[in-house]
Amino acid sequence: MKRIYQLSMIVLIITISSIIIQSCCTEDFKIIGKGNIGAYYDYFNERNRTDTVDRAILIHWHLEYRVASLNDFGLIRSCYATRCAETFENELIESTLEISCDKDFEYNGNTIDHDSNFIGIDELELFFIKTYGSVEIVFTEDFLNKTNFDASDYVFTVKIHTTDEKEFIHSLKLHMDL
Repeated sequence: MKRIYQLSMIVLIITISSIIIQSCCTEDFKIIGKGNIGAYYDYFNERNRTDTVDRAILIHWHLEYRVASLNDFGLIRSCYATRCAETFENELIESTLEISCDKDFEYNGNTIDHDSNFIGIDELELFFIKTYGSVEIVFTEDFLNKTNFDASDYVFTVKIHTTDEKEFIHSLKLHMDL
């Protein structure tokens, strides 16, 4: 009986120590590819996906990433469903975000030349979702009301750099019907 008690105390001490130690872990991700890009009405949801712009849209770009390392991994954490802190080895550099278009268009009476970066326009809303390696660019109603696009297809190209000096580029073809 004394032996069972000692054995159960050892198991209990190991379990408690493992929970305390293993719950302080990190899970490192690395952005490795251009991933997926799409245009959506209102919010990111496949049911809201569109390829025609006739009102405000959100361009959602989810870059491809993989687990780079999992530090202090243990079975106990899996059993107790605790999570590790998630970090990216190569984070997105927000100041390097660019968006351009393959055709000229007018904004507020001025011509925006094709292939020029127009990310600085105030009516565009930008969101960086670092925990998912995602970028969202919102073409707001204010932005669309101040623009003049021909009723045709436009290819929008989005570009961003990461802290490990990699450049990711993705394009999206949208029909402008404003």
